[in-house]
Amino acid sequence: MQVSVYLLSGLLMGVVLLGTVALLTRSRRWRHYSPTNDGPDAGAALERLVEHPATWTVGFLALALGLGLGAVAFVGGFPIPAAVRSAAGTAMLLVVLAVLAGYTFLGVYQAVRYRGLYRSQAAAAGIWIVGVLAVAGIAVMLLTAG
Repeated sequence: MQVSVYLLSGLLMGVVLLGTVALLTRSRRWRHYSPTNDGPDAGAALERLVEHPATWTVGFLALALGLGLGAVAFVGGFPIPAAVRSAAGTAMLLVVLAVLAGYTFLGVYQAVRYRGLYRSQAAAAGIWIVGVLAVAGIAVMLLTAG
């Protein structure tokens, strides 16, 4: 019974996918599309926002406050449900890992750019190092489990 349900679900999803592709290809004259730059430049606005020191200050304060509140919820003796406490611990771990991966990536990126390589090569090196560290972390977790 389960196999037939999965087959039916897969068939229906395939039909929906084909219908979506057909609808998108026929709904618009995409062959005659020519891009224009009439709208506001979101990249320039984002660049101005990132270059502003107040943005970094507010971001750091929000990150520190969030981690602090998560630590209080995770460790404190407050009457908080176990599911919320576990979610706070998981969220804090993910944020710390994301910050660590970001700093690692930016450090490798800046080091490679300082040596005179292109931005694409620096980004590839940064992503490669973060990926290797992630795989090494997963391997250590698998080897020490049990």
